[in-house]
Amino acid sequence: FVILWKKILEEYLREYNYQASCANLSFGVAPMYDNISFNWSGFNDTMPLFIEETTRRIKQMKEADLEEIFN
Repeated sequence: FVILWKKILEEYLREYNYQASCANLSFGVAPMYDNISFNWSGFNDTMPLFIEETTRRIKQMKEADLEEIFN
């Protein structure tokens, strides 16, 4: 189940992550045995905003219309 969630999350954040990569920022998710590891990397001055925006988008995914991801 968590691997499916990871794939959906990656697709949901694809455009945002592309824009972040243009600014030398990156975000990754790694399902573990008993937890999920989130990893952000980039420059210190933009990192707090990047983390905040990424977590906000993850929270919004719950209410988002994800139907187009499956088509």
